[in-house]
Amino acid sequence: VRDHVAAFSGGEPIDGLFAAAVPVADDAPLMDRVVALTGRDPAWAAR
Repeated sequence: VRDHVAAFSGGEPIDGLFAAAVPVADDAPLMDRVVALTGRDPAWAAR
């Protein structure tokens, strides 16, 4: 999934879909890296 998202977005914003990629640690969990590629904060949580 991570490779697909990376190929699709390239870490660049896609209007209405993805924001610019956000930085995460190289050893971050895979899901955090995928979420970060879409411009979302992997640490975000609903209140």
